[in-house]
Amino acid sequence: MIFNISLDDIKESFDVEILNYKKTCSLNRFSSLDSSDKNSIVFLDDKKYLDKILNENNKFGLIISNQEINRNIPQIVTENPKTLFFRLVKNFYKKNNEKKGIHETAVIGENCKISPESYIGPYTIIGDNVEIGENSFIYGNTYIGENNRIGNNTTIYSGVNIYRNVVIGSFCIIHSGVVIGADGFGFERDMDSITKIPQIGEIVIEDNVEIGANTTIDCATLDKTIIEKNVKLDNLIQIAHNVRIKKNTLIAAQTGIAGSTEIGENCILGGQVGVGDHVSIGDGVYLTSQTGTAGDIEKPGTYSGTPARPYSKQYRILAYQTKLQKMWKKLKKLEKEIDGDK
Repeated sequence: MIFNISLDDIKESFDVEILNYKKTCSLNRFSSLDSSDKNSIVFLDDKKYLDKILNENNKFGLIISNQEINRNIPQIVTENPKTLFFRLVKNFYKKNNEKKGIHETAVIGENCKISPESYIGPYTIIGDNVEIGENSFIYGNTYIGENNRIGNNTTIYSGVNIYRNVVIGSFCIIHSGVVIGADGFGFERDMDSITKIPQIGEIVIEDNVEIGANTTIDCATLDKTIIEKNVKLDNLIQIAHNVRIKKNTLIAAQTGIAGSTEIGENCILGGQVGVGDHVSIGDGVYLTSQTGTAGDIEKPGTYSGTPARPYSKQYRILAYQTKLQKMWKKLKKLEKEIDGDK
């Protein structure tokens, strides 16, 4: 991460006090404690790494910490160093270049409204009646179907496929390989055949949503599949038709959520979680990795196992399982003793 800022730039942007201020200090990297140099910005939020900061052989340009460090190096003392550090990263480090406009090889449909402040990359195809807001960046080889709307400051990486009738908000990030709007898995079984149910609904993705690589979000059968604001989806997640994921929820890789399920606000789903169809998960629920549930979970808390149980109960069951062989031998011994008394 190479850039060039001064301590004054940070003071002006974040209104913070800088200890050991040095006018000539030049900063050009965000670094870990192990890879820093005299021009690096680093953060310390765990005392077990304090020795690395105090080691005079380790060089730093600016230290962000929750305590004052006994070194003559510029410092910012704050309650949450990690949060401030990554606010600086977001503010000063720009991944997108300053390109604007439409690449000559892009194909643009009819009646499109694309802000001149946005960028459309090479070999991207955009269907009819598409709207793209300001400062959005659409990388090359992307497909955006008809009747879609994309907000401001949204980044869509190469190889994304967005079907039709999709609304994507502002400040979203959509990584390569994502498919948004494919048909939901809807079929009607007769005695002798399986008939496809048309999937003609929509998808709404609200502001500040991030969607990881190769994740799929299916369109609704009739109504809407909805991803609310500030939801963060990891790679390789399947979101089925008519699902609603409420705000501030995080979902880890290889999780599958079946159709017409609702996930509450401020939830966390670990990796490889499975949630059945027509299930309701309440607010503040944490499902640990590989948890499976086909039923509703109403109360906030941590759940684990298949079927999902409260974490403490599930781990008591696992503890008992390790003792089953010993218990079985004891039971057989008791049975022999009882039989011998007859």
